[in-house]
Amino acid sequence: MLLDSATPSRMSSILASSSSLLGPLAPINKYVLAHAQPFTSINWLYLLLPMIPLFVQCYLIGFEGTRSWRIAMAVVGLMMMTSAITSYRFFSG
Repeated sequence: MLLDSATPSRMSSILASSSSLLGPLAPINKYVLAHAQPFTSINWLYLLLPMIPLFVQCYLIGFEGTRSWRIAMAVVGLMMMTSAITSYRFFSG
């Protein structure tokens, strides 16, 4: 059976790495820490800009036939949030 080979211990060995606590997400964490920038009075705006597609989605949900527009706004919002999350973070540096 297919499920017999996917035991919990085997799955945990695939997902967890002995070299780091984050497992497969460790390279992303290293990238974020290496390229992080502190929040300033100018760049905080880049963290709020990804909220605009969310507000557009909230507006469009009240209308029929806007599913394709809402999906597009979701994709744009996720792309903008990913960029913001990997560029800015709270850190003491």
